[in-house]
Amino acid sequence: MTNLDFPGQTLPAGTQSCIACREPILSGATVCKTCKSDQAQWRNELKYWAGVVGVFTLVASGVAFTASVGFQAWQRLFGHEITVTNVDPFGQTVVWNLTPNPIEIKTISITSAAPKNNLVWEVHKTIAANAKDEISLLDVAAKSWYDLPGDMFGKAPAAYAKVSPADFESLRKNMFTDKYVPTFLMPESASFAQLKKELGSGFQNFDCTISVAYSRLLDGSSSSASLPCKGVFRLRKQP
Repeated sequence: MTNLDFPGQTLPAGTQSCIACREPILSGATVCKTCKSDQAQWRNELKYWAGVVGVFTLVASGVAFTASVGFQAWQRLFGHEITVTNVDPFGQTVVWNLTPNPIEIKTISITSAAPKNNLVWEVHKTIAANAKDEISLLDVAAKSWYDLPGDMFGKAPAAYAKVSPADFESLRKNMFTDKYVPTFLMPESASFAQLKKELGSGFQNFDCTISVAYSRLLDGSSSSASLPCKGVFRLRKQP
């Protein structure tokens, strides 16, 4: 048999050229013993594209991982040891410990100037190093407040009130407290975006601050962190 790659040479009987390295292999062989290439071209192409897909999957996973830790890294870079990434209408609060050591969350407080609010939840909960925990402010209030403000957190976005600009200004002066009650959200959260979409032009919110007091279990020292949040109003539950 003539070697098509080297016309002057003849392949031994019963052999053929490898489609990749052109070395002689047995006729009908499926894999080259020299370069290990599959002799079916479509299989090699399939392996190639599978590798390409694998690379893209790896890159996408890396981007997702980077996005999930990027915010934490940014917080660490600017000296933050903890952060709050969510407070939703159900009172569920996600607190991250960005340090390599466990901490104890002492209190979570929310304050605002207009309307005037100064609310404190006694949490006393440990969060492991480089970990997050979800804290139910409603459950904490049930244990630490004498009069459980169960109407502070809504059941769904539709339960929140559409407030006119005039009524909103009155609410900012702590009026109509018998009819409305505030609840609190993180401005970057999905809950805030959903409420804004549901209420449309009737969506009114005010600035507030969420603060977390904590202690470092390694040395017993204490500190606190504060972040901006948003307050919205809902109709108070009727007896």
